[in-house]
Amino acid sequence: MLRDRPDCHSKPRRPQYSGKARIEKELSKVRHLLNVITQRGALAEKDVATSISKLEAEEKARKALEEDNNRQVESIRAELAQLRAAAGTGSREAVLRVLTESEQRVKADMAETKRFSNHTHDHIKTKMTTTDFDQALIDGWEIVLQSPDGYVLLRKAKV
Repeated sequence: MLRDRPDCHSKPRRPQYSGKARIEKELSKVRHLLNVITQRGALAEKDVATSISKLEAEEKARKALEEDNNRQVESIRAELAQLRAAAGTGSREAVLRVLTESEQRVKADMAETKRFSNHTHDHIKTKMTTTDFDQALIDGWEIVLQSPDGYVLLRKAKV
């Protein structure tokens, strides 16, 4: 009869788990952080590497854009100096010649987007100041190379 009564001084018993069950229980607590079996989860190396490469590409693009902006400022200053010199001569023809040359340079810069492909990737070569460059970044193109004269080579894997 005493055995049927619960003892008020005894602690409740924990369920006994086998080794495998205990491992599965503990693993379920951390599975959302890293799924060892499928390598999917919040801390997967592939995701981290992808994030790092995206951040590096964004940093390269930011630096290249800053350098290109500085080159544009210097180019504009040089053109203004030429225009002032032409205006200082008092010759209308000299001013028109400087303005015409400047307009031709701008048109040439805007028409310098080239597209080509190989068996694995599509490529775009353009200047960073063009809308083609902006649209390519929005569409997920990867920056491969950038040159000091403002050109950028972008690529995107073929699907």
